[in-house]
Amino acid sequence: SGTYSVAGSPGGGDVARRATGYVPDTRGVFPRLTGGEHLELAARLHGARDWRARADELIERLELDEAVDLPAAAYSHGQSRRLSMAMALVARPPLLLVDEPFDGVDVQGVETITDLLIESRADGAAIVLTTHLLDAAVIADEVAVFRHHALSGPHPTTDLLAEHGTLQQAWKHLATAPSATAP
Repeated sequence: SGTYSVAGSPGGGDVARRATGYVPDTRGVFPRLTGGEHLELAARLHGARDWRARADELIERLELDEAVDLPAAAYSHGQSRRLSMAMALVARPPLLLVDEPFDGVDVQGVETITDLLIESRADGAAIVLTTHLLDAAVIADEVAVFRHHALSGPHPTTDLLAEHGTLQQAWKHLATAPSATAP
C-alpha cells in the first residue's frame, strides 16, 4: 500500500498518465491500426507536439519501416513488441513502465531496445523494467528479485555484481536468502 506521484502529480491522474510510457507484457496493439497510426495515437495521448521526427527515428531504429503502414494484425510477435516500445518512447515520457520488452524479439531488437532504454535513462527518465533475462537487468541501477511470493530488494546492481560476479549468481543467492519478505 502507499501513494506515488509522477511529474509532481498524484499517480493515476491525467498528468501522471501522460508522463508515463508503458510497454505491456501482452501485445498492446490494436489489430486494425497501422504502426504509424499507433505512434500518432500514443503521441496525442501523451500530449506530444513535435513527435513525428521522434517517430521516424524509432521506426528506423526498431526496424519497423517496412511494416509501419501495415495493420498491426499483420505484425509478428517481435514486431508488435518493438511497436509497443516505440509507442512508449515517442513522447519521451519521464517515467517508463516496461514489462518483458525482450519477449519474442530477435538479438538485434534486444540490443536496440536496450540502447533505447539506456538513452532514456541518460535523458532523465525513470524506468521500471520487469524481465526474466537477468543479463538485461544489468542496465538497472537497482535490482529486486520476486520469487515464491517473496521480494528481496531493491539492491544496488553494482553491489550485486561486485559481490556475486553476475546477476545470475546474485539471483541464486537472493532467491534463497532468508531476508526475502512477503510483499
